[in-house]
Amino acid sequence: MTFKETVKLHDIPVGAKKHVEVDGLETLLVNVDLDVFAIDDRCGHMNTLLSMGTLNGTVIECPLHHA
Repeated sequence: MTFKETVKLHDIPVGAKKHVEVDGLETLLVNVDLDVFAIDDRCGHMNTLLSMGTLNGTVIECPLHHA
């Protein structure tokens, strides 16, 4: 597994999300209680950016179909 630095932790406050591109992949970073998680930033159903959606705790909601 390879890790790549994309942003500093202080660039994503607790409870916030940030869109980044890593090696051409659109990635969503979320900070949940100082644990940062990375997921694909595209909704599998509507192919929209999840980073445009709402983050509630550990759940990200798609901005188009609210799932």
